[in-house]
Amino acid sequence: MQRVQKLVPPHFIKNRNVKGQTAEELFTIQHKKLVEDGQECLMRTAKACTIVAVLMATVAFTCAYTIPGGSNSRTGHPLLQKETPFRIFTISDTVSLYFSLTSVVVFLSIMTSRMHERDFRRSLPLKLGLGLTTLFFALAAMMVAFAATLVLMMRQRLHWAAIPIYIITRCPVTVFIALQFPLYHKIAWFTFSDVLQSQ
Repeated sequence: MQRVQKLVPPHFIKNRNVKGQTAEELFTIQHKKLVEDGQECLMRTAKACTIVAVLMATVAFTCAYTIPGGSNSRTGHPLLQKETPFRIFTISDTVSLYFSLTSVVVFLSIMTSRMHERDFRRSLPLKLGLGLTTLFFALAAMMVAFAATLVLMMRQRLHWAAIPIYIITRCPVTVFIALQFPLYHKIAWFTFSDVLQSQ
């Protein structure tokens, strides 16, 4: 509708048809079903991703308090704090918690938005793209934290089993990205092409 308004002379925009409707009112009526379908699809996606993000935030928060290797009973400091895998675990767990909470906030903002037809052009696709991106990063960081924990726990024993376990830990991230990538690609393509055309 906005592209058509740019092409039409300004004095034609408020003209009414035989039913007394402006072009914008007619557009809203004719696309009402499409907006409702978009709202339903977006709400389902946002709810499902919110559940996943909340679960990941819960796991990341819990992992921060159940330190791999335990802690010193006198000082309370982690026993393995000088080890490189422990630092990797700490950083990746923090990153996972940060991105999963950010994802929750973004998806909640989608669910509480008014979802007007104009919001489907740029605002909602940008929010959905940001939510999926932060969810991808949170999941990847959680898998890194898990792998670092395995390194800490298994470096003395079962060293030969480490490589297959690391490969297996990458499977959830790969499957999630493979399943969500078509949606993510479409959102990114249409949103950025729209932004470039509006410049």
